[in-house]
Amino acid sequence: MAAVLAAALLGLTSVSLATAAPLAGALNLQPSGQCAESLEVAGGWDPYMGHVEGAEYQYYCGPNFAYPPEWYAAHLGAYPQYYTAYPVEPTTCGTYHFYYENGWYCYTGP
Repeated sequence: MAAVLAAALLGLTSVSLATAAPLAGALNLQPSGQCAESLEVAGGWDPYMGHVEGAEYQYYCGPNFAYPPEWYAAHLGAYPQYYTAYPVEPTTCGTYHFYYENGWYCYTGP
């Protein structure tokens, strides 16, 4: 058995470290086209984002996406009256919802 394993390992092609190394550069954690559940619609942002100041925070990547602290501040921090809090993930939120600091929030504003 050991001989078979050794022969199989010797038959593998080698990969240089330069080829296997990850691409250099900083990762861009801001969403763009990768947000499959984005609320972006043809002709502009979804009307649910009209209250959010700063175009860089007018996006949504789904309820379980880890948004930066500034995103939560622009949404929930600036307009807490526009959100309803839930202890569990809401199943009837007709707009968008997200998890933040041990609670779920559904946008219910104008």
